[in-house]
Amino acid sequence: MPITEKAETWYNYYSIEGNQIRAKELLDPFRKENKKQFDILLQQEYECVYPTARRICSIHYEVPDQDPFEDLEINTHLQDSRLIPVTQAGDTISRDFLKHYLEERLGEYLALGGLKELLDRRALILAGQQLPAPFYWDLWGNLEHLRGAYAWWLAAHTFDAPDDEEQEVESDSDISWDTV
Repeated sequence: MPITEKAETWYNYYSIEGNQIRAKELLDPFRKENKKQFDILLQQEYECVYPTARRICSIHYEVPDQDPFEDLEINTHLQDSRLIPVTQAGDTISRDFLKHYLEERLGEYLALGGLKELLDRRALILAGQQLPAPFYWDLWGNLEHLRGAYAWWLAAHTFDAPDDEEQEVESDSDISWDTV
């Protein structure tokens, strides 16, 4: 039995509209306009950064370029002129880590509906519209998470686990310890 036009309209309203609203809410942290304003404590943190430190916009991260991403415009760096964050000890957070961290956030953005957003934007860009960069992540606004992830990353990358194959020593070695 086919459903009526009114029933289909209400079904679409409750299923599609609700999903679009939820998708927008999920993607809100990835928009520059939702950048966290500095409070007093965050401003003090920012002032501890050495003024000649590199800027966040200097970090370039990899974006997918295979199908379906090949024709989509995704920014390869954040449009953020603030200084790169530091750890609680005042050490500058590694640019290699920040590249990795931003690539993970980009993956989250794409998985949470960013790909659909990029596909929808493509028509506007082809029509000549100037749109803001689609992906943004506020490193200073998520400083606690950034620092925690950096601590884990340092632990994993500073002390590399030894490779068992390289560490094996044969007991019947042909090496002679005689120096004569």
